[in-house]
Amino acid sequence: MRCGACGGALRSTERDSSGPLLRLFRWARRSPVAPSFGGAGAFPGRGTPVCDACRAAKEVDARIVSRRSACRFGAACYQAKTRPEHTLRFAHPGDWDYRRGLVVFDAGFGPELKSLWQVFTCFDGRGCGYLSQADFRLAAEDLLSRKDQLPAPSHGHAASSGGYPATGKGLGFSATASLDAEWSAAGGFERGHVSFVRFATWAARLGTKLPVGLELSEASVGSSVAGWQSLGALLLSCRPGHWQRGASGLVQVTDPRTLAELQFLLDATHKESDNWTRDRGCALHGVNRCGVACAFKNRAPVPQGYVLRAAARNQNSRLWARYCLARAAVMQDCAARVGRGETAAPRLIATESSGPPFHRLDGAPALLGGAGAGAEAEAAAPPSPLRPSPSDAAASSSPSRSPGDSGPGDSEGLGGRGKRRPRGQGNEWRLFHGSSQAACLGICDSNFSLELVGSGATWAGEGRGPLYGPGVYLAERITKADEYAVGRPTSSEPGGLPIFSVLLCRVVGGCPKVVTTNEIDPAALRGEVLSGLHHSVLGDRVSELKKPFREVVIYDTDQIYPEFLLSYSRIPPRRG
Repeated sequence: MRCGACGGALRSTERDSSGPLLRLFRWARRSPVAPSFGGAGAFPGRGTPVCDACRAAKEVDARIVSRRSACRFGAACYQAKTRPEHTLRFAHPGDWDYRRGLVVFDAGFGPELKSLWQVFTCFDGRGCGYLSQADFRLAAEDLLSRKDQLPAPSHGHAASSGGYPATGKGLGFSATASLDAEWSAAGGFERGHVSFVRFATWAARLGTKLPVGLELSEASVGSSVAGWQSLGALLLSCRPGHWQRGASGLVQVTDPRTLAELQFLLDATHKESDNWTRDRGCALHGVNRCGVACAFKNRAPVPQGYVLRAAARNQNSRLWARYCLARAAVMQDCAARVGRGETAAPRLIATESSGPPFHRLDGAPALLGGAGAGAEAEAAAPPSPLRPSPSDAAASSSPSRSPGDSGPGDSEGLGGRGKRRPRGQGNEWRLFHGSSQAACLGICDSNFSLELVGSGATWAGEGRGPLYGPGVYLAERITKADEYAVGRPTSSEPGGLPIFSVLLCRVVGGCPKVVTTNEIDPAALRGEVLSGLHHSVLGDRVSELKKPFREVVIYDTDQIYPEFLLSYSRIPPRRG
């Protein structure tokens, strides 16, 4: 089946055929006259199948009739701040329509793109937060045209001439091979999408000198201008202030207070009743090895509680830098939605594992957005070993405090010195992910794999795959994550309880899609996220369906940072 507007082949998960929109974007760099898709009758009638790109292009076409022209003085224009009537007629770098390529440029002029973030958003013509394969190629052409921002090109990798190439002719063989390899790593034809993190790291491997261009709060100890460093410099310096100096990888937590905090987290997020699901399995046959009736009749027992045996902090600079980039991009999008007054603006949602007092652990910067970090929320939080004493609070506000150990509302890390930083307009959570020890170690080193995501998540039915599609599944309660944990015997105690592993992750949920029904279309859900409507999925089958647990699903692994590896034992359930 083909699109009735552009003639391109339609796919079941149509997300990448952005031809008309790209043609519109290319036009935006040259033409002084608004384009048209042919007037009445040019766009297919109702009922005719149309690809997502043509549908988006039609919506854009309706918005650009009265588009602004780009000011030829760009960022150097002095009238941008002094003459409101000037800004009504002319767009400047940083304006939303300018970054989206929806402005008219005079002949011989093109966008001023001075950071990786500006390049990315300019070529993200759909405004979805991801580049299609065609978008990715255009952005690559722009980067390769910046000879002053790249090392000297080798034979076969020469950038095209001109300041703003319009066709694929600017890509040499080496660049094309690199582009194709990156697209394949991003998921290829079926799952392919290039996030800002993937785009920025790919550009860094090319050797680009362009700065990142995002405010990277809490990314590392340093000045607030680190977002304008090159990505290579940022990766080298990306270490939060609360990390142990001189150590990398998994670092054992020995501080009694931090261990008490983590134990309290396990206690508080355990659900004592109505806590069995099919993923816990059948006591006779295990998980998904018998019928529903047998599993319900012979339910595998749920532990009475959990005892923390060991904890390790994951000090992985590379994964932390990628997470901070993803978080900054998502929070930027959330703030822009709020600023534009969109109905799709993010709703701040707290989880059991993220609200006070769990929004701050181990001296790390507090969670952003929906974690519930605030004076009222903290005052209402239950007493726990995480609540600082008055003397601790006074010490935390002293000048000798570590830069990473800042409180709610403070300037944290790179958020700026001496200023109160806003808590963010999107959601950031701490969530659990249970698995085997070997899998957890691999995730701490390399993060989650797109090839394996969702392989152990809730099943909608035999042979149908994960309930919410292929993504990383995380839980707000240890009881849910424990369903997927794999025990191992303890060598020192032959007859002792087995030890299980679970990851405690930082997760940027941004603007989540909340699902409260069992009528779920996994492809449509994932499409809503990759089309920019949402950043994650919150499977809430508790509020209406009265199921035991909520789950969070993430489709971009850079939105997750495996922060702690927890080893624990189960407290057997009471007999009788």
